[in-house]
Amino acid sequence: MCAGKQFEHGPFYPPFTRKVNSAVVRMAPLAANEVRVRNEKLFAEIVAAAFGQRRKTLRNTLKNYLDESGFRQLGIDPQLRAENLGVAEFARISDALNNLSLAPLILTRLTRAD
Repeated sequence: MCAGKQFEHGPFYPPFTRKVNSAVVRMAPLAANEVRVRNEKLFAEIVAAAFGQRRKTLRNTLKNYLDESGFRQLGIDPQLRAENLGVAEFARISDALNNLSLAPLILTRLTRAD
């Protein structure tokens, strides 16, 4: 993502009653091969759960998926909020849960059949 030109409140017409600063932001999607996940449905579920409750830490939003030792094993601080993680960290969580390599650390929610 790269920021474009920033604008003061003057160039816009009609003029705003309050001072408003604006910016143009250009966003480019990641290359398809940059981050891969083994289970896209689980990845989407993890990301949705993490962002589902505003201002909550990962410990709270992902408590149905990982416990403290699961976060430690993945090298992710459970005190962080979802917006502090990158796509690669979410992929790491999803792939670990998908592999069940953290089986003792994963709560029973994921072990039951869909």
